Amino acid sequence: MIIKNNYWQRAQLLTLIACLLVVILMLNDSFQFISTLPVGIGQKIFWDIIIFSAPMIFLIIPGIWRNICPVGFLSLLPTNLKVNLDHNPYNQSAKLLYWGFIILVILIPLRHIYYTSVIEVSVLMITGLIAISSGFIYNKKSGWCNGLCPLIHVEKLYGIKPLKSFDSIYCKPCKQCVSPCLDLTKNDSLSNLKEKSMLDRVLFGGFPGLIWGWFQVEDHSGLINYKSILQSYQVPLTSMFVTFVLFELFRIILNNKTSFYLKPFFSFSAISLYYWYRLPQVVEAIYPYSMEVQILRLIILGFFIWWYFIRGNKQIAWLSLDRKIN
Repeated sequence: MIIKNNYWQRAQLLTLIACLLVVILMLNDSFQFISTLPVGIGQKIFWDIIIFSAPMIFLIIPGIWRNICPVGFLSLLPTNLKVNLDHNPYNQSAKLLYWGFIILVILIPLRHIYYTSVIEVSVLMITGLIAISSGFIYNKKSGWCNGLCPLIHVEKLYGIKPLKSFDSIYCKPCKQCVSPCLDLTKNDSLSNLKEKSMLDRVLFGGFPGLIWGWFQVEDHSGLINYKSILQSYQVPLTSMFVTFVLFELFRIILNNKTSFYLKPFFSFSAISLYYWYRLPQVVEAIYPYSMEVQILRLIILGFFIWWYFIRGNKQIAWLSLDRKIN
């Protein structure tokens, strides 16, 4: 899909402004420098709107997010200002992806322990600084967007059957900063189990267990010690290992033709589990009627079944460098 660059630029600007406002609101949750605002409104917007909707965006239109992501914009600032060292990571690209995945797995259970708005804003600011630093060292998207960014793994997990491919606004001309480029790789390659790394298999196989395990743990209150940290990580990581083992067993037992559907099935399982548990937490705060929430759960589950297994298998990339989208 072709969208004029000035529209993308406006969308980027609006996204940056929105993120800045959310950060201010989150800080206000702790310091109350704007006393007229409700306490906790910043965290509610961040967790109940932004984070809640992110998997659905990655599922349907990941290309839009790849074009307007504010952290991605920050990572490309050194390149756009022509002050970066312009290194290509080459053999380091896999290491960057591994580190990004490790950071993701560390941060998810950590949410049960450190969930004050000050800490969350600090994490966001550190993330922005790392993104800018990686953009200063590496060429184009190779350092952050296709490397260290923890969210690239969530995008890969859910973005295997996108609705549309969008014109890339950052990569013309393409500098081949990383190969294969995750933005330009069609989902038939993303779903090919024979040639993918152990990291991809851990991602697809382990994430349903990680999500299920996360929702079995309550937020910690009181003093933080090794027991509270162990409790926050024990169930998510154990269940992550269990579903990864199941994934590997299915991959070995099934033939190549059948195993092609393993990644879509585990991706479906991960996003279904997330919304099955998260939806009541978000909706019941506004509309506390359990029957309607259960119906909404089933509707969303039905949508995921249709999206993954009935809609068809369009083999398109998130983004395209061509003016004509295949």
